[in-house]
Amino acid sequence: MFGLARCSRRAIIAVTTSSAKDSRTALKIVDGKFIIGKEEYLPFAAEMHYFRVSKRYWSICFERIRKAGFRIISTAVPWNLHEINQGEFDFSGRTDQSRDLVVFLELAREFGFKIILKPGPWIWMQWKNGGIPDFVFRHPETAAKDKNGEPISAPSDAGTSGGLTPSYLHTRYQILLRHYYSVFSDVVKNYIYPRGPVFLIELDYEPSFCHNFDPYSGDYNEYVTQSLYPKFLDLRYESIEELNKAYKSKYKDFTGIEPPVEFTARKPEEYIVHADWVAFREYLVNRFCDSVADLLSTMEMSAMFSRAHAWSGRYHFPDLADAIDAERTIFTTNLSFDFPLQQMTDRARSVGGGGAFGFVSNFPVGHSSSDPEVGEQFRPVSDREVKRLLIASLASGVKGMNFNMFVGRDHWYGAALSPEGTIGPSYDVIRRFNARLAEIQFDTMRDNAKVALVRYRPYLRGIALGRRGPFAYLPDLAGHDFEMIGSELTSTGFDYRIQELTVPESLGNYNVLIVPLAEFMSAAAQTTLVELLKSGVGMIFYGLMPLLDERMHSCDILAKALGVRTTTEAKIYTIESNSGEFTARAYGHIRKFPSRAKKLAKSGTRNFGVSGKMGQTDWHFLTFGPGSAGNPIKGSFFSSMLNDHKLTTPVFSSDNRVMVTMHSNEKRGLLYIVESSALVAGEPSSRDTSDDARPVVIRADLAAVGIKAKRIKLVEFFSEQAIRVTPTELKNGISLQVRPGDSFLYYIDRG
Repeated sequence: MFGLARCSRRAIIAVTTSSAKDSRTALKIVDGKFIIGKEEYLPFAAEMHYFRVSKRYWSICFERIRKAGFRIISTAVPWNLHEINQGEFDFSGRTDQSRDLVVFLELAREFGFKIILKPGPWIWMQWKNGGIPDFVFRHPETAAKDKNGEPISAPSDAGTSGGLTPSYLHTRYQILLRHYYSVFSDVVKNYIYPRGPVFLIELDYEPSFCHNFDPYSGDYNEYVTQSLYPKFLDLRYESIEELNKAYKSKYKDFTGIEPPVEFTARKPEEYIVHADWVAFREYLVNRFCDSVADLLSTMEMSAMFSRAHAWSGRYHFPDLADAIDAERTIFTTNLSFDFPLQQMTDRARSVGGGGAFGFVSNFPVGHSSSDPEVGEQFRPVSDREVKRLLIASLASGVKGMNFNMFVGRDHWYGAALSPEGTIGPSYDVIRRFNARLAEIQFDTMRDNAKVALVRYRPYLRGIALGRRGPFAYLPDLAGHDFEMIGSELTSTGFDYRIQELTVPESLGNYNVLIVPLAEFMSAAAQTTLVELLKSGVGMIFYGLMPLLDERMHSCDILAKALGVRTTTEAKIYTIESNSGEFTARAYGHIRKFPSRAKKLAKSGTRNFGVSGKMGQTDWHFLTFGPGSAGNPIKGSFFSSMLNDHKLTTPVFSSDNRVMVTMHSNEKRGLLYIVESSALVAGEPSSRDTSDDARPVVIRADLAAVGIKAKRIKLVEFFSEQAIRVTPTELKNGISLQVRPGDSFLYYIDRG
């Protein structure tokens, strides 16, 4: 079994096999670097699909990947490529050179690369059936089912059929998977560290029922509904009496309980049934990933494991509180040019905070397309776009990334290298990026995030269920308003991270937590918040004061601690505050609060915001989301709350469309500047001209992050052009010409 050590600030993940006789088999992540034996590797990799590149070009691709500064290569391994027919395998190219995984690994070892493998079983990547063989579904019971008992399709992409979605834990599917992995491991185990270069294995691709996020899309496979679902409820409630108490039902045992097939809840107890179904789907995904890790672990695949968050809008798998028990896996995210910039940076912040590693499993170098020539004509990928996405990701806490399709393939354009090894437009940008990383000791740079936005998993389930039922406001509370607060922090220069309340180990590292509240919250979660307040962590709450636990039983731990009670009544109000008047959509109003509390926001005789202290710790409570969405008066109100907590930021931009962040070590710093007005990360394109430029004042207080120098120079990361200033001049402000979609990364060095 594997052991996982976690530390809040100095992220250390250690993976060691119990059968290992040599201490060199330890694999670690320390301070943002892979430690493989006695060697350190910055966590940046280039993806190349051996099965999509002719073998005669492998060497030239490897050579140019190495010249671009990479020491790690990743590749997918399609199941349906290597198991040609059921029980007939080829990993050596015997039937087709595209199947020669063995020579690919051997050649990678000769070139000195370490390897990340992505053996699925679902790899997606615009590959037929996402890599799952047709024969898997010759037995209808292996497919996930919709509510009508029909097989669920996996999404098609870029003109490639997605095939069907497997029923993750069905016995027959697990048997087929075990058979495949047994042959796969016989081939690959000799290339697993320390015997070979493979040190990290990704578990599936964004496990999420092959991107079927709708709770009522399945899985209604009979084995799932008649065996696994009742067992889950038994585990969750421990007795049928407890379930009946929560559901207000009269079930005799768990086997008689059928899952919901559409949302019908009108009462809180009816809502629980649907929330439990969403929780069960999360449970299935986590147990499936555990099963894949278990299979590989028992077959001498003693590598580290990773799995990427699967996102649909503002909802995502996995439930980390449940998944983290595996103690073998690092959690990552995937990014895309197609994400709105704020959503993209929030995804990065979700894996880059606390003790998390901050790794992006797929950072795009190009776009997928059913017709790459047409795609390139109408939406070309410029080095400017790649640079902007790079800078925004690093500013958001990313410590490493795998450059997805660094080497091109079918259904793809814009890669840094073509499948023949020809250099593409983004190659030099990435090569310069890698070269500078080592020079500036990027792994020693630390963020200045003193505030965290806190997600609560049961509220995310409300996002999945949509705007309906007794808690129809949850998608706004935990989705839209949550994102607007992040946008507010970004526009005012505050670095922040996103943490999970159900995984509270890292929450004490922050000065202030911003927490959404609904009418229900578990006793454990409420207790965690009270204890953090008592320990000196400031809080900004918004929403409604919880008076119920997750099973809708009375639970007012937080309400008693703060002395606050609220009503539930969603309306739009004109709010009066010390900053002025602004319009806000409130979830209710405050009907009771301590006499010593300070009134912050009201409308007529009704109060919508108060603040107080627990010991010496400040807290604020609002019944509306504090994000301003560009309203300067509401923005000033939000800033006043941060000032109450004595929160300051070392950076400033005169234009709230320009995101500024600074990371630093004891002697040097990085200044990230990203123009954020574009709708998605890859826009606008290179059609913008200098006529679009506008002057923006950027300030950075080096003394605030402990950097002392008489003179400094700001060296642009990619062009290496330098600006020489004094720390005082930089603190007072320098002017930059910024166009829509621009980005800059300056290395702050002593000048």
